[in-house]
Amino acid sequence: MVAQVLECLMDEARLLDLINAAWDRMSFPEKKLWEAVHVSPEKWSLAHGGKNTDAFWVVALIGPTVIWYNHVEEGFNRSRFDRYGEIAEYGSNQFDLEEALRYVLNQLKAGYALEPRSGAPIPGEFK
Repeated sequence: MVAQVLECLMDEARLLDLINAAWDRMSFPEKKLWEAVHVSPEKWSLAHGGKNTDAFWVVALIGPTVIWYNHVEEGFNRSRFDRYGEIAEYGSNQFDLEEALRYVLNQLKAGYALEPRSGAPIPGEFK
């Protein structure tokens, strides 16, 4: 069981590889935003529990939201946080980092969120 959990965890070196690859694909405005909001990768928990809740890497802070890597879904997400160190809502988007930044830029231009939102599965519901 422990070996399975450790296999799922994203190590920092692999995360930095994803960030560096995203940097190469970023537009100039995305790079400027990244320079303003990025933080050293830091593990945060999920406020309401879930799979491997101590294993989510936060890579950027933007007001009351974070950009973080979900290793379960293999993509970057943007979620709000109420307390430093705790992601308030699960996200299952599978964005590349530059896509997540592009949605932030688009929200700044439009004044409201434009990206698709996704969350954890709801037990007992099939749609």
